[in-house]
Amino acid sequence: MSLSSFRCVVLSFVIMLSLAPNSFAQEAGSSPLPKSTPPYESRLHRVAELVGSLHYITNLCGTAKNDQFRIKMQEFIEAETLNEPQRRKLLISKYNKGYRAFASVYTSCTDSAKLVETNYRTEGKALIEELLSRYSN
Repeated sequence: MSLSSFRCVVLSFVIMLSLAPNSFAQEAGSSPLPKSTPPYESRLHRVAELVGSLHYITNLCGTAKNDQFRIKMQEFIEAETLNEPQRRKLLISKYNKGYRAFASVYTSCTDSAKLVETNYRTEGKALIEELLSRYSN
């Protein structure tokens, strides 16, 4: 993925974390990463987990009920992992892990769930801004 493409996709995440996110659920197992993974890979894993969790919480609390966030997540994974099926599976797995973690804990929208949503949006924006400043043009 070129740096300019990476920047465009990541910028769309910054915007989306400020708006209402939604789901990207797909079955995937985890596979070992290729030997030449990007230096920002662990940060992408965290972003994927945050997005999965945010999708669940925003739907639970009625903050969002559309597929826009899921679609953007899917576009991001496809762009970032072009011709790298192992990385793709791992990012999908991280996303699903975040979703399922909150699906197993929260069954109704609570003050705690709303606080998590706010905190995860803040963390996600900070991670993405760091990725942009360190790894893009």
